[in-house]
Amino acid sequence: VRLLIYWVIGTLLACYCPIWAWTPLACFGIGLCFVRSEFLLALAFITLSIFRFDQVSITCSLSPDPESRACIIQVAGQPIEKASTWSVLGRAIAIRDQGVWKPASGFWKVYVEKSAQAPHAGEKYLISGFLNPIAPPIFPGGMNWPAYYAQKGVGGQIYAKMGQWERLSVSDNLFDWLMRGQKYFRNAIQQAMPAGVNRDVAEAMFLGVASTIDFETMQRYASLGAIHILSVSGLHVGFLYLGLAFIFGFLRRWRWMHFLMIMLFLWAYAGMTGFSGPVLRSAWMFSVLLGAKSFRQPQHPVNTLAFSCLVLVIWDPQFLFQAGFQLSYAAVLGLILFQGKLKEWHSSRFWVVNQVWEVTCVAIAAQLLTWPLVMYYFHQFPHPLYFFLLNPILILFSSITLAVGFIFLALSPFAFPWLGSLLDLCFQAFHGLMFFVADNFHPVIAFLQFDFSELIAYYVLVCFLAAWWRFRKLILLYGMCSILVAIFAQRWYWELTQG
Repeated sequence: VRLLIYWVIGTLLACYCPIWAWTPLACFGIGLCFVRSEFLLALAFITLSIFRFDQVSITCSLSPDPESRACIIQVAGQPIEKASTWSVLGRAIAIRDQGVWKPASGFWKVYVEKSAQAPHAGEKYLISGFLNPIAPPIFPGGMNWPAYYAQKGVGGQIYAKMGQWERLSVSDNLFDWLMRGQKYFRNAIQQAMPAGVNRDVAEAMFLGVASTIDFETMQRYASLGAIHILSVSGLHVGFLYLGLAFIFGFLRRWRWMHFLMIMLFLWAYAGMTGFSGPVLRSAWMFSVLLGAKSFRQPQHPVNTLAFSCLVLVIWDPQFLFQAGFQLSYAAVLGLILFQGKLKEWHSSRFWVVNQVWEVTCVAIAAQLLTWPLVMYYFHQFPHPLYFFLLNPILILFSSITLAVGFIFLALSPFAFPWLGSLLDLCFQAFHGLMFFVADNFHPVIAFLQFDFSELIAYYVLVCFLAAWWRFRKLILLYGMCSILVAIFAQRWYWELTQG
């Protein structure tokens, strides 16, 4: 955990610290090392994280231009199918400026007209079109998309019509084989389920193919705070991990065989769904957990989580600034820290009541550390009444649907028609409840304002509360009251200045 904290501090300094402050900070750090040798490790990790951030930072050398330009890009990642275009992330290789080709860097969102075969990862394209900037938020307080993409090295977007793009090279790599697997399972779903919302959601939920889902369905999911179900995420990878652990349980006496078989299927599924950010995080997190369990290494859940997070931010420090990354680890940390303690608050002699309470505790624990991030990034929050009443039922329905879906995919080579009908029935029940609530009630409180200072204050308050719960010191209560007063004063001042 300490190493992760040191690395995060270094990354934040590299991103936000002004140049004039580097010298005094360096002198202060070296001075601390002379006072206490324990600070030497902290200084080393902070320094390494700063160098690593500068090493992987990508600045886009292409700037938006009203004139039509020609550039060469290489497809990075899997394409997303839109209504009339293919959307890909393209790494800039070269640009033609006044008839001369020059090297380029950074990324661009590229939309090519859907008139030929879909682009593949690694292929190179010659694109001729207008370099457009990323559109700013429409509503005040909305997500600053230009800043978000600029931090990832994405400088803008290009729309290329028929005749404005040309494939220069063809890729034949591991991604192609994995995409063939995705296509096979997608065909199995299309043959087993009738066309419609259920089939579209099934393709997105199990294979990461979200391009066919209509806007109305996405809005319904978003209104219930369940938009993460429409993409392969930690929930899906967790179900797959539990299923693989059960299937290959007979190999536990052969540790290496047990470990390798689960890892093979886990990462093959991650690749088949496009190696998206949430899938990579989840697959790596469960890989660390599997390694610790398989080789019986002494572990603490928080240390295991911190180790998986540390490896990812070393690989790409930009992960630290992504909302999905923050929400994923905040949710898991909340489950580790609070779920067990909440569960102890109530116990019943009835099994059903205990199960409902346990599912509710899972939902509450995950929300304790994520709701400030949801309000800060998305300016909305689930209505508490519907959250507590519906969450256990929705978790139950989605869990059953995921379990049936993975069984269907595993047995798809044997073509059991009744499994497809059962999967469609599960989606009908799940969507029936979800869409009824979304269409007839207001399950989300929208247009909320939550600034960065309030976000930090909340997490400091949680730390004070946890410390008080353990040590029961009066000064910690004074600290919590001071934070609450500061939050309310800041909120009152903001409302006063806004009129």
